[in-house]
Amino acid sequence: MTEYGKALMANPTIRALGKKVNNGSISSKEMNRLTGEYGKVAGECMAKQLLEDFPNGHASEDNVRQIVSPILRENHKLVTGIAVKMLNAQYERAGVGLKAVSPDYDIHKEDELVREISQRSFEDGLG
Repeated sequence: MTEYGKALMANPTIRALGKKVNNGSISSKEMNRLTGEYGKVAGECMAKQLLEDFPNGHASEDNVRQIVSPILRENHKLVTGIAVKMLNAQYERAGVGLKAVSPDYDIHKEDELVREISQRSFEDGLG
């Protein structure tokens, strides 16, 4: 399991709302809270790894991408999977014959984040 995965499992909000996802009872408001927690944990994991690997506060785009990309991709897969599951449960309850699909991963957003992080000093944190 990745460090990001371990951090997600340690988060009590994610664990509690994950149960609602699994039984199809999560509300839209709870879904927003859950995805916010996923993003928060992803950011904390990226910051921790960057600060551990580059204590001088600077890293090239390639080095930043090696840390950021796997976390962003895993986060995308998890969040979109939950959203699809929630939407499909809502469609089923409403008797609508639609099927939700996951959006593609947006590499351009990753590129922007990698560029932004690599162009600044993060020795005092990334916030």
